[in-house]
Amino acid sequence: MTRRQNILIITDDFLGERMAGPAIRAWNIAQVLSADHDVRLASTRRAEASSPHFAVCDGSGQMLPGLARGMDVILLQGFTLRAHPWLATTGARLVMDMYDPVHLEMLEGAQDRPRGVQNHELTRGLDALRIQFDRGDFFLCASERQRDLWLGHMSALGRVNFATYAQDNTLRKLIAVAPFGIDATPPPADQRAIKGVVPGIGPDDTVLLWAGGVYNWFDPVTLIDAVGDLAAELPQLRLVFMGTQHPSLQDLSTTTLRAAMDVARRRGLLDKHVFFLKGWVPYAERGRYLTESRILAPDRARSIAASHPSPIDVPEHGGADNVTVFTNLTFNEAGVYVIQTLVDSSLFAEHILPIVEIQQAAAVTDASDVIN
Repeated sequence: MTRRQNILIITDDFLGERMAGPAIRAWNIAQVLSADHDVRLASTRRAEASSPHFAVCDGSGQMLPGLARGMDVILLQGFTLRAHPWLATTGARLVMDMYDPVHLEMLEGAQDRPRGVQNHELTRGLDALRIQFDRGDFFLCASERQRDLWLGHMSALGRVNFATYAQDNTLRKLIAVAPFGIDATPPPADQRAIKGVVPGIGPDDTVLLWAGGVYNWFDPVTLIDAVGDLAAELPQLRLVFMGTQHPSLQDLSTTTLRAAMDVARRRGLLDKHVFFLKGWVPYAERGRYLTESRILAPDRARSIAASHPSPIDVPEHGGADNVTVFTNLTFNEAGVYVIQTLVDSSLFAEHILPIVEIQQAAAVTDASDVIN
């Protein structure tokens, strides 16, 4: 049985009602580890959240040394160790969460800056990576592709060596994959947040969801152009960007965000087919934006029925059924209809519903047995 340990998790991001990726990842790692260990989660920026499962702490200013005292394990992200090198002298095992390849972000993120600033930022990022790989005892990343990237990086820095290879020739004891994942708790279904709520988006529209910030290393312009090209053929298509004001940064009006808005405005799509939600969606409410289901007409462009979001509880190692009953549903034409199930706004399953013949009198086919 694993000994219960004292674990400190540190993020440089804001912990509160509205959280960005680094804070969300740190929060969920704390949630998982708290089942078997005593966990503290600290923000070097600001902490305004609370949890019944672990301590949420203010790690800004001079607060961090006291929080780190007596810890068995300290889990770090990004630039934290570079800013607080004394953490490597506490005697705790250091776990480095390498889910964010900061040096690659900088290649795009600093595109609009002078070359001298670009070189300084890149040097700072590479220095942070070098310090992490030099002092870390164990490493996490978010995918197998990231793991390949970091294994190459660590090989160049000498961390892949005879000692680490002898410990485990797969090197999984050196660096392991911890995917970003999704919340184990189903999203609430008490109310809608987009369809029929956001002006310009109807209850039966098809929504493409950009679930996060619009940073310079992303390419929303291609997606907006694609939506513009499809708008005439798919008039109910809507693209929604969830976050335009970062919870930690004063300004998220990145070059890419401004370009995306300009393209949407120039093509006549803004607030008609492309929507930028103001602010940042609260972390606890994100599930309201993520569940829909529908039946599409044979042309796949029109939705003839859509259910309200509904929660589903899947026990560990188990399964569950989620049944949607559509009553008084009229099929006005023969053809192949499509039943779609969406989970977290992504297509999860698709089933064909062929309607071979329409009765002249009623022109109705009973779809009450459709199981979604």
